[in-house]
Amino acid sequence: VTPWYARAAAVVVPLRHGAGTRLKVLEAFAYRRPVVATPVAVAGLAVDDGDEVLISDTPSGLARAVTSILDSSSLGNAIAQRAADTLEARFVPSAVYPTLRHAVLGQNAPSAMPAHPAGTAGVT
Repeated sequence: VTPWYARAAAVVVPLRHGAGTRLKVLEAFAYRRPVVATPVAVAGLAVDDGDEVLISDTPSGLARAVTSILDSSSLGNAIAQRAADTLEARFVPSAVYPTLRHAVLGQNAPSAMPAHPAGTAGVT
């Protein structure tokens, strides 16, 4: 998918129904492409309209958001950068692992899992 992301001015995720992990949105964040999405498409990611993504629940709103990115590369670049920062802070293995470890082992559980699994410290 790398060649397609490299040529994309924006990634549009117009989901109307669905559940689960929003991997395509996170993938676009990793490729540093601005995302235009419906609220369903970013549900559970705790991202903000106008910050990491542009969000609309109507076809015309999605079209306006895409047009605004196409008309302003600085807008698209800023959104993509904030999205990449959010990805790094909250969704890479080294960021997720402490929360997962706590959920599995609890606060005072013996350390059956290492503090950082091999290969995840500093993963981007």
